[in-house]
Amino acid sequence: PYTITIQVADGTYTTPVTLKSYLAAGGGITLLGNTTTPANCVIAVTNNTAITNANALGSWLVQGFKLQTTTSGYGLVATGNAYLNASAIDFGACANGHLLIAGGAYCGFVGAYTISGNAPVHVMVQNAEVFTAGQTLTFSGAITFAVAFSVAQIGGLHQAYGMTFVGTFTGPRYSASLNGVIFVNGAASTYFPGTVAGSTATGGQYG
Repeated sequence: PYTITIQVADGTYTTPVTLKSYLAAGGGITLLGNTTTPANCVIAVTNNTAITNANALGSWLVQGFKLQTTTSGYGLVATGNAYLNASAIDFGACANGHLLIAGGAYCGFVGAYTISGNAPVHVMVQNAEVFTAGQTLTFSGAITFAVAFSVAQIGGLHQAYGMTFVGTFTGPRYSASLNGVIFVNGAASTYFPGTVAGSTATGGQYG
């Protein structure tokens, strides 16, 4: 029934991180960087994803990191049976996107976070769930999403109601298709602070 914390010192780390299955940590495992200044604890990788949880058994909490990728790769990926929570994350520039949550995984934000770098998409959710509801998201600098801020596909669900946005971004607000759902509890189509209208297609829903 223990909660385990892995404390990571400030610095820049260039090796991708893979979260593993575990036994006997009833309270879960926390991967902890610098929650006061996440930009001091950076995971910066090339041709890969910064942090991956691929079907790992058990609950992980990731806090206090700046994530960035070059050439290819996402900031954070969760797939399969992964159950992942996060807070105090600074999403820097990421080649493929900030978040990819797919194949039945869950990713929930349990505290405020920041976006300081561009990416094609912030949230990409496919047959999985992303929960950012109620959190404060700060856009630091001139941020652009070429595809959309939130993309829900193939039955994916992004619960984003009740968020507070500090700053704006350039690009489409959302894209829901193939029965994907972006749930904002009835908020207006301009709820996400982008510059281009969102879109729905092929059973996708926003509302």
